[in-house]
Amino acid sequence: MRFQINKLIESNSLESSEQFCNELNEWLTEKGYTTLQHQLIELPNGVSSPIKIGGSTAVFHSNYNAGVTSLTTYRRYFLSRTWNSSLPVMTLFGMNPSNASINSNDPTVEFMLKVAEFNDCGSLYVVNTSPYIKSSQTRRADFVIDDEAWEYIKYAVNHSDIVVLAWGENGQKYGIPTIINNYPLRGLLARNSQKLRVFEFGGINSTRKFPKHPLQIPPNDFQVNHRLLTPSITEFNDLFPY
Repeated sequence: MRFQINKLIESNSLESSEQFCNELNEWLTEKGYTTLQHQLIELPNGVSSPIKIGGSTAVFHSNYNAGVTSLTTYRRYFLSRTWNSSLPVMTLFGMNPSNASINSNDPTVEFMLKVAEFNDCGSLYVVNTSPYIKSSQTRRADFVIDDEAWEYIKYAVNHSDIVVLAWGENGQKYGIPTIINNYPLRGLLARNSQKLRVFEFGGINSTRKFPKHPLQIPPNDFQVNHRLLTPSITEFNDLFPY
């Protein structure tokens, strides 16, 4: 089990941030915990303005290299932004990831952060039908899946309060079948059906209905205050046929 913790700590007995780190690491070691990564920010004393803490997480393939677009390693599995951990979590289940990382957003993430905040959420998780990084002009070959991607899809769905399905036409055509052929996605989403939302459905007059992407081309002009829709049982079965 792994944890990422963001806390604001105040102490009148410490002489330095190094002392705090040493004492914290001693306590963690004593408890048998291992620190994989850490970041410490020492804030100024004598200020009264309220401090808001938050966190960002980005999970890429273990051999990810931004300059090498290999189908096997050019993968992002998970992205998160948290600005108020006491509020609900929204997940965007999109098509393919972009290069958005721990300290950079793309237009979709920027828009969904506003949507999440409008819907009284304090965190945004992002997972995709394929972990391969390619934000436009996707082809069938761009839709891959692996155990790591599936674990983060499960995590995001199970640990969020709202799951916005928004993988677009190619995600429905290529991504969803790829996942379903390898992992029990239908069951996962059925168990969490009360959380599911869409901006709108496309392909209504065709044989393949799909949940529209918020910034789909041509643009749908979805606004931040667009009312998210809850899929009916029939619509769910259209997306995930038996």
